[in-house]
Amino acid sequence: MLDRLTARAFAGGVSRSLHGCRECQFISLQEDAAMIDTAVERIDRMLAGLPTRARRAFLLNRLEGLPRQMIAERLGVSQGTVERDLRRAFIHCLAPSGECR
Repeated sequence: MLDRLTARAFAGGVSRSLHGCRECQFISLQEDAAMIDTAVERIDRMLAGLPTRARRAFLLNRLEGLPRQMIAERLGVSQGTVERDLRRAFIHCLAPSGECR
């Protein structure tokens, strides 16, 4: 399952850009948290059919913004393998299964 803290960190820029009263910020943070939870669940379902390595490569690339070479080093595979895994993940996400759209 996608780490909720990673997803919250990914969306952290939204909450840092808030201006105004504390109550508004608190309400907005609650709304942000609910939206993030929904997004995390949707991403989780979308990536469910992928092999673990392809899923991890996709999340490292899209959520953490790591380049392919760093992903390869972190996963202990070649950069070509990472490129194939990312391609597989993107194709999987674009498949007309309804959930990924």
